Amino acid sequence: MRSPFLPIAFLLTALLSGGAALAQTIDYGELEALFGEKVTTSATGKPQKESEVPIDMEIISADDIRRTGATDLPDILANYAGVNIKRSSLGSADIGIRGYNTGLNARLLVLVNGRQVYLDQFGYTQWNALPVQLSEIRQIEIVRGPNSALFGFNAASGVINIITYDPMRDDVGIAEIRGGTQAYKEGGAVATVRQDGFGFRLSGGGDSARDFHDDARLTQRNEFQNKVSPDSGKINLDMRGKILPNVELGLEASAVNSAENNLVPQNYYSAVTERIRSIKGNVAASTDFGILSADIYTNLLDERSFLDITSGNNPAIRLDYRQQVTVAQLSDLFQIGGAHSFRLSGEYRRNDVNTSPLPGGNVGYDVFAGGGMWDWRISKSFSLTNAVRADHLMLDRSGTTIAGLGITNDDYNRRAITAFTYNSGAVYKVSAADTVTLTAGRGMQLPSLLGFGALLLPAFNTSGAVVGVQTGLPSLQPVRVDNYELAFAHDFTELDANAKLAAFYQINRNMLTGNPAGVALATTPYVIQAAFLNNANSHAMGLELSGAGKLSSSWHWQANSSFILLDDSNENMGTAPIPGRVGIYSFDQSTPFATVSLGFGYAAGPWEADLRGRFTSGYRTFRNTGYGQGLQVQGIDNHVVLGGRVAYAVTDALTLAASGEQLNANRETLNTGLRSERRAYLTATLRY
Repeated sequence: MRSPFLPIAFLLTALLSGGAALAQTIDYGELEALFGEKVTTSATGKPQKESEVPIDMEIISADDIRRTGATDLPDILANYAGVNIKRSSLGSADIGIRGYNTGLNARLLVLVNGRQVYLDQFGYTQWNALPVQLSEIRQIEIVRGPNSALFGFNAASGVINIITYDPMRDDVGIAEIRGGTQAYKEGGAVATVRQDGFGFRLSGGGDSARDFHDDARLTQRNEFQNKVSPDSGKINLDMRGKILPNVELGLEASAVNSAENNLVPQNYYSAVTERIRSIKGNVAASTDFGILSADIYTNLLDERSFLDITSGNNPAIRLDYRQQVTVAQLSDLFQIGGAHSFRLSGEYRRNDVNTSPLPGGNVGYDVFAGGGMWDWRISKSFSLTNAVRADHLMLDRSGTTIAGLGITNDDYNRRAITAFTYNSGAVYKVSAADTVTLTAGRGMQLPSLLGFGALLLPAFNTSGAVVGVQTGLPSLQPVRVDNYELAFAHDFTELDANAKLAAFYQINRNMLTGNPAGVALATTPYVIQAAFLNNANSHAMGLELSGAGKLSSSWHWQANSSFILLDDSNENMGTAPIPGRVGIYSFDQSTPFATVSLGFGYAAGPWEADLRGRFTSGYRTFRNTGYGQGLQVQGIDNHVVLGGRVAYAVTDALTLAASGEQLNANRETLNTGLRSERRAYLTATLRY
C-alpha cells in the first residue's frame, strides 16, 4: 500500500503558523439557545440555523433519538420524509434517499464527525457497525439530494451526517442495558472527563441476538446455510482540547467487531463478519487568513463473507477482504466584509483492497480533489451559496490475475476519471414565518472497489473446469446525479407548529446495477462476466411534505409524506438463462410510490410516551435463487409498521422504558428473503 502522508505533510505546519481569535469548533448548546432552533455547520462551515441552510436538511435531535426507543439508526431514520428503509435481517438494513434503494446501497454518504463510515469495498454502510452509542449522538443531519461539492466524495443521493457530543464542552455520562425478543441483549456506557480546556469521552458497548427465524423460507434459500447470529462490539475514544489560545486539537479512535446477514446487490444473502478500526486527527486554528482546519483519518476493514449460492460444481463462495482508506483534508474558511464567506478545500484520498476469492492482486486508486464555496448574504432576507468541486481519480492494480483473462494491470494503470460537481442554493425569507429555498446540485457515485475489480470469481462446469470468470471492470463510469428542487417552509407561530413542502426533479446517468444473470461481455479462454454494469439512465420526480408541532405543553406531533415516480429509460433488462426472469435490477419497479409517517408524543412529570406509524405503498423487489440464473420478481404489498416507547423516570438518574418495533404484525414481508418480526425491548438507563 502506498504511503498517503507525503502529499499532506505540509498541513500541520501551515495550521500552527496562525494568528489570534478562536478556533473552529462551536458550542451547539449555546447557539441553539441563542437562535431558538437547531444549528449546523455542515453546509458552509459556519454556524447556521436549520431554517437558513442552502440545502434540503432536517436535523434529528438527541431527544428525538431517545424518544423513538429504537435500538439502531435505520429504525430512527425511517420516520423522516424522503428516507426509504429496506430491512433484510435483524442486523442489516439498506437506506436510500429519494428512491434507488438496493442491497448494500452505495448512493448514500454517511459521516461520523466528518469521517466517512461507509465501507469502500462495496461502497455501503453497515449500520450496526457504526462506532458510536446512540446516547452519545448530539444530532443526525439528513441531507436530501446530491451534495458532493459541499460534503465531499460520493454524496450522490444524500448524506447522513452524525455529530456526537463535544467532549470539551458537553458532559455526557450514561450507562444502559436492554433486553428483548429475538434473544436480544445489549449493554453500553458513555463517560466524559473535562478539565482545563481539555475533554475526553470514552464509550463502548455490545449486543447480540438471533436473526429473524423464517423456517418456511430457509428451506427455499440455500444461501442461509452459513447464516450468522447478528452481534456487535464497539469502543470509541474522542478527545479535544486547546493546545494554544487559537488552536484546537482533536483525536478520535474506534474499533468495531460485528456480524450480520446482508443482501448484496445481486440479491443473494451473504453472512458477513467484520473488524473495523479507525483513527482520526484534527487541528483547527483561527488565523489572520481565516479559520484553517486539517483532518487526516484512516479506516481499516477486515471482512469475511460467505455466499452459499452453489450450483453445478461451484462451491460456496468465501470472500476475504482487507481494505484501507486514508483521507487527508485541508480547508480555509474566511470572510471578506460582512456579507461574503468563502471556504477553500483540498483533499487527498488513497483507497485499496486485495482481490478475492482468488488472491494475489490489489486494486486501488488515488484521488486528488479541490473545491470552493462562496456564501453571499445579499440582504437580511436573501442569501446565495455556490460550491464547486473537482475530483481526479487514478486507478491502479498490481499483483497476479488469471492468465488469459483479457483484463490486465495496464488496463487499470492507464485509467483515470475526472469528475466535476456543484451545489447552488438560494434562500429567501419572504417574511418572518415564510422561507423559499431553490437548490440545484450534481453528485457522483463512484463504482466500488469490488465493482472495479476486487472480485475475481471463477465459475466451474460439472467436470471442474473453469468456464467463466466474474470480475470487475476498470472501464466502469461513475453515476452522475443532477437534482433540482424548490421548497417552501412556513412557521405557524399561533399553533406552535411548522411545515415544509419540497418538490424535486432528478436525473441519473450511467446507473450502476448488479449483473446477477452473468451477462457475457467477452469470450477469451473463459466467458467474462461483469459483477456490475453501467446499465441505464433514470429520472425521478417527487413531492415531500413534513410538519411538526406541539398541541400543548405536554403533547407533540410529527408527520410527513413522500411521493416519488421513477422512470428507467433505455433500460437493458438483460437475458436471464431461465425464462420468466430478468437479468438486471429495475429501479422504477422497486421504489415505493408513497410513504406516510405519523407520530405523537406525551411528556409530563416522570412519564414519556411516543407512538409512531409508517405506511409504505406496495412495490416489487427481486430475489435470486441460483448463481447466474437471473432474478425472480416478488411483490411487496402495502404495509404499515408501528413503533413506540413508554418511559418512567424513577429518579433524576434512573429511567425505565418499554419499546417496540413492528408492534402491529408478528411477521411482515418488507424485502426479499427473511420476513421482519415484531420486536419488543425493556431498557434501564442510568445518567451520571
